[in-house]
Amino acid sequence: MNYQTLMDIISVTKRAPVLQTHEVVKNLYHLAKKTKNIDDFDVDESDEYKSLPSYKYYISIYKLANLFLEQSAFVGTSDDFHNLTVEFATHADYDYACKILEKGLSTFPRSVDLLADYLAYCTEICVQDDDFIEKGNKYYKVLESIDKSEWNWRAFSFTIDFLISKKEKENVINNNDNTIKNLVEEYKTRFPYDERSYIEEYRLLEKSDSDKLRCKAMLESVINGETKVKRAYRVAFKLANLYFEDKQYDEALKMVERYVIDSIDERPSSNRGIIYLLSALCKLSKFYSNHPEQNLTIDPNSSEGEFIKSIYSDFSSSKFDDTNSKYDRLLPLIQILNLQTKITNDYDDDANVSNVL
Repeated sequence: MNYQTLMDIISVTKRAPVLQTHEVVKNLYHLAKKTKNIDDFDVDESDEYKSLPSYKYYISIYKLANLFLEQSAFVGTSDDFHNLTVEFATHADYDYACKILEKGLSTFPRSVDLLADYLAYCTEICVQDDDFIEKGNKYYKVLESIDKSEWNWRAFSFTIDFLISKKEKENVINNNDNTIKNLVEEYKTRFPYDERSYIEEYRLLEKSDSDKLRCKAMLESVINGETKVKRAYRVAFKLANLYFEDKQYDEALKMVERYVIDSIDERPSSNRGIIYLLSALCKLSKFYSNHPEQNLTIDPNSSEGEFIKSIYSDFSSSKFDDTNSKYDRLLPLIQILNLQTKITNDYDDDANVSNVL
């Protein structure tokens, strides 16, 4: 179903099909992200905002969303509402996600997923609206009234995040908060194979415990097989960043490898681009730690030459996910490496200084 057909159906029937709305919105976001050519659009180019290549697609998304929200009758399941709101939230349109969730919760008032989704997104709205937060408190009470045996990982994780966010705003978070602490422990007990429970525990410890080594040790216990967690790419990513900050580059690179292996899935939810970017930064830092001198000349066929090429490979691989802004910002680091080592980057012509100067 295309955009105009869906708009016509909703306008005529005064009923909004949730599944079809998700399909159209998902396609429009894809087109908005993909669009490069301003010539594809009949817009007033004297208006700077309207001359953006993705302008028409975003306007279509919000027109459809507004029409959807005007309706009082909907066709779809609670899962359909969940998937639609995730689409908006994935693109940081948290206010629309929350408004759509309110419609979903009017039909499915005790849906664990929809209640948890609201808690996740209401604290992400950039311009904080007290109305969203108040409704978040209301939905938290509803979720809390549902027996924990009906909670899924999303209910535990998003509720913990919601409570921590509230405590942060009040500047009163501490390790003695039994409500959050008990939720973390119950999460770990109910879902012992889910690494996200340990991420939540780390987040609580990080905010309330000055002993950073103890916080890190808790994550390391997951990686070292001391828990029932088997796939731990989120924990590996967190540790890779911590090791990088501590200049433990070899340890960080081990976590990169663990991330790459554990995040392979038929329905991937990880951002592989960001881990390759981190890998490139680890290797780059390690290289300069061993070579503080400038204007190096490295044999491209030596082990060090291969190491430089692996930096190029990782950096280029980072482009395949949503890391383009970081890629562009860090590109000069790779160009300087090319200039200093004289090793050609076969993965990206823009990273070769000879092609830029």
